[in-house]
Amino acid sequence: MFPASQRRVLAARGTDFYVSAVSIWEMRLKHDARHRSGERKSHFSPADVVAALQDQDMTLLPMTVRHAAGELETPLDHKDPFDELLRPRPRRKISGY
Repeated sequence: MFPASQRRVLAARGTDFYVSAVSIWEMRLKHDARHRSGERKSHFSPADVVAALQDQDMTLLPMTVRHAAGELETPLDHKDPFDELLRPRPRRKISGY
């Protein structure tokens, strides 16, 4: 899943973890979407992921109207709406936006 170097960073004491509602929303859309074969595009149930995250030491970040209306400091070079919503989230949460 993750290379050893990334697992060490993730396991380090004092590492803060944030999970955005936007990520869960994108996960739900992919879970509900299907390939032509009828197979789900994602096998991860968003409800199961949320349940697992609640048992972890993570901060769940909401999606608000102010977040949706906020402009990016640096425009993205592609138009993925989830990336646009995720990019400014941690900075705004920490700064009390």
